[in-house]
Amino acid sequence: MTFDRFKSYLPGHRVLVKILLGYCLLQFGCTQIAENERRTAVYHWRTVLNFSPEEQRFLVKISAERVYTKFFDLDWSNGEAAPAAIIRAGEEFRLPDSLELVPVVFITNRTFKNLDPATIPNLAKRTAELIQNRLAHLGTTAPEWQFDCDWTPSTRDLFFEFLKAIRTHQPPGTALSSTVRLHQFRYPERTGVPPVDRGVLMVYNVGRVDDPNETNSILTYEAAAAYLEPAGGYPLPLDVALPIYRWGVVYRHGELVRLIDGLAAEELRDTSSFESLGETRFRLKKSQYLRGNYFYHDDVIRTEAIDSATFHRTRELALAAVGVGCERVILYKLEDAPQLSFDLAGGE
Repeated sequence: MTFDRFKSYLPGHRVLVKILLGYCLLQFGCTQIAENERRTAVYHWRTVLNFSPEEQRFLVKISAERVYTKFFDLDWSNGEAAPAAIIRAGEEFRLPDSLELVPVVFITNRTFKNLDPATIPNLAKRTAELIQNRLAHLGTTAPEWQFDCDWTPSTRDLFFEFLKAIRTHQPPGTALSSTVRLHQFRYPERTGVPPVDRGVLMVYNVGRVDDPNETNSILTYEAAAAYLEPAGGYPLPLDVALPIYRWGVVYRHGELVRLIDGLAAEELRDTSSFESLGETRFRLKKSQYLRGNYFYHDDVIRTEAIDSATFHRTRELALAAVGVGCERVILYKLEDAPQLSFDLAGGE
């Protein structure tokens, strides 16, 4: 029985559906992964692939064996789905023998809103060819391909058909995975379940970044718990992705105007330039450049980061929610690792 037919027998009974689906996962071979067997991996989201000395030390410290690397975006441009921000190797790039690369393709939801269904086979073919081209450019192969799309009920059918078409172009033995947002995890009967081997539950971007009254749009335990409790399983084995990044969110007249990657509150303590509105909120006293961008007098900046307690509490909550079969905790993202202010093993 397909998932769509199964859910039609139990309209509205979300919790019972999740419990039964979790039971089915147990019956069909998902095994419990012990904590000491669960591995740590990272996402790499820059266009140029290079590992700085600090990043290399971090990879060794967490015993990483996989780097999930964004190879390119697919976006709707000039009347077609087109690749953008295509990855290339840095001048000093060398992939350590201990590391595997997993190509990740980010696809905007508007791509599937505009896409002619008849073009899916060709788009999948071109996408697979570009992945293979970039793997050859980087001098490696991949055990898995991953696709990242915040699909909705109106676009899921096209996205899922695209995934099925991609599978026909993968090398034999290559796994296929998809990211799963929190709302997709919470409501699989509404959003559907992607036709892949496994998923990655993205436990970040939980709030509204465009809301000037938000406290932390990256992650709060309470916001994550609203999606993850009660734990009920999911019709796919899931890994868990957690944030280690930080940024500054800039508002002008109450409207979001820019995100400043990596910005910390400590950079805004100069009282001649910034007025403190609280621990994480600052108002510009004068127009000025900041991190290479020009901002105006009275712009407001909210800094967002993850502390140790939030990270570890949310990690345990997410692992309990996804249940058996979680092989990896994947950190987003590697380029923010050198500024990490707490111990991933649990210390402050």
